Amino acid sequence: MQCVRVESFGPPVQAARLVEMADPPPPGPREVLVELVAAPVNPADLLMIEGRYDRPPPLPVIPGSEGVARVLEVGAEVRGLARGDLVVPLAGGGMWQARHLFRSGALLRLPAGIDPLQASMLMANPATAQLLLDWVVPRPQPGSWVVQNAANSAVGRMVEALAALRDLRVLNVVRSEAAAVALGQGGGPVIVAGAGAGAGAGELAGQLLEATGGVRPALALDAVGGEATGALASALAEGGTVVTYGVLSGAPARIDLHDLVFRDIRLRGFWLAQFFRSADRTAIAALYDELAGHMAAGRIATHIEAVYPVSKLAAALEHAGRGGRGGKVLLDWSG
Repeated sequence: MQCVRVESFGPPVQAARLVEMADPPPPGPREVLVELVAAPVNPADLLMIEGRYDRPPPLPVIPGSEGVARVLEVGAEVRGLARGDLVVPLAGGGMWQARHLFRSGALLRLPAGIDPLQASMLMANPATAQLLLDWVVPRPQPGSWVVQNAANSAVGRMVEALAALRDLRVLNVVRSEAAAVALGQGGGPVIVAGAGAGAGAGELAGQLLEATGGVRPALALDAVGGEATGALASALAEGGTVVTYGVLSGAPARIDLHDLVFRDIRLRGFWLAQFFRSADRTAIAALYDELAGHMAAGRIATHIEAVYPVSKLAAALEHAGRGGRGGKVLLDWSG
């Protein structure tokens, strides 16, 4: 079978190679053999191939943080899964290979009629967006405001979709007029914060108050870091929380000590992998059952910019690494 393998870290187009490897053995009594259908190329995948994501794994390594698969064969003691079922593996990592052998408990059976391409992106961004809205205590109440930067990202768009289901209002911060135009079609109010996404914290706070009618949000979601973190902090209500879940700027988060000391602004970090490490199976299953239901009903979706057969791996990786994309790049493994 085919798989993508990285033998040395480097630029993804050069470091990731499509190779042949042996098929998995037949499933044991509690195991399930699945065949990969589709997988997105996420920023975390590119960073991992470059050796720049968290702790680089031992080499050689198979990339791929999420995907959707179809059941080929089930073990004798497996219940609730059958040949042909569409499933999402919740194990994470090593997804870019044609066939996998999983314990049955590591698979989420998907609702009938769900779009396989959308389902391939269920594990990371929808879950991150949902947890960002749920994680901080107290949670935002219906009718309240949430502010986020990198609002035109896949997570940012998913935050807005999920917030709408809870009657939350979202104020979106982006870095260009083009992004504002694309995002502003049918969504919440948009603020353009400039190339630095954080320059002029006082200016951002003023724009925010104008957009919300004088209401300061209690929750800000930060995917940028650097000065952008402090700009969001300055715009929050006293006692508010900034949750940083990305570092698009590549710079450490910077917050004015006045906001930390005198306005009791809190800074928290979020990483989906930590949720998986701490949550029990019941909580994980409940999260994904809810999100899969929203996806099957068409209430949430991620824009797809391009789908490449896995034979065009280099082209897919190059496309996924471009700036200014309007949607996700997927690898089609069904051919």
